[in-house]
Amino acid sequence: MAGNSGDFELVATVVVDLTAPLAPAAPQIAVDADSSTKGDRLTNQAAVSAQVSLAGTGAMAGDTLEVLLATPVVGTMILADADITAGTVAVALSQNLAEGANTVSTRIRDLAGNQGRGTSATFTLDTIAPAAPTGLGLAQATDTGIAGDLVTTSTTVTLRGEVAEPAGAPVIVFVNGDTVGRQVTTFNDNGTTR
Repeated sequence: MAGNSGDFELVATVVVDLTAPLAPAAPQIAVDADSSTKGDRLTNQAAVSAQVSLAGTGAMAGDTLEVLLATPVVGTMILADADITAGTVAVALSQNLAEGANTVSTRIRDLAGNQGRGTSATFTLDTIAPAAPTGLGLAQATDTGIAGDLVTTSTTVTLRGEVAEPAGAPVIVFVNGDTVGRQVTTFNDNGTTR
């Protein structure tokens, strides 16, 4: 070393990011596992993906989307430019849903480590087939024979009966394997559904 000295200056730009991403919209069950009415968050499949809209979150490529089932993180995705452009992503859950109601939350963590607020929704898993209707028979208006004998001269009939499903559940009527009627259950005065 010759012992020469000189001025030396190192210039660096540091970006301080203290702003967390905004919360995503409430998650939905991805279309491939949504076995009920689309968007109702009801399924009969335990293994699902959460569909998450990124619109309005301020998410950027490199941010991490986390999906939680109750409290543990069960799915993550590092967002790419294509995800941001698409605006919606699906993240497979590494843990199956349990029978009944499941709280699924989503949140975004940016590259600086700022964690955004989470948004939750309830995904309901229903794998239990309903019991057969009870008291099935012809409605009085279409029962032209002896009451309750299931014989009628009417070519168009109305059936009655009670089901163990909640109000709003679909009931489908089949004749020889063909669907001939569809109705949504309603409440009776005594609290049962029909």
